[in-house]
Amino acid sequence: MKIAEMADYFVTPAPIPSSVAVFSCPCGATEVEYDATEIAPPDWSTADDGSHRCPVCTAEALTREP
Repeated sequence: MKIAEMADYFVTPAPIPSSVAVFSCPCGATEVEYDATEIAPPDWSTADDGSHRCPVCTAEALTREP
């Protein structure tokens, strides 16, 4: 059983405490999501191994599939 990768969560120094999630793709793309309950940002996907994929890598993977 593989454990899915999680986003990095940070508490922001703001007048009202809040959290942000930083999602990273193996290609180096990152996305900051201010709704920490999101599994992945809009247009991003999750690979079979649980890692996050940006829209560019997702499109490339879809064109490679038979």
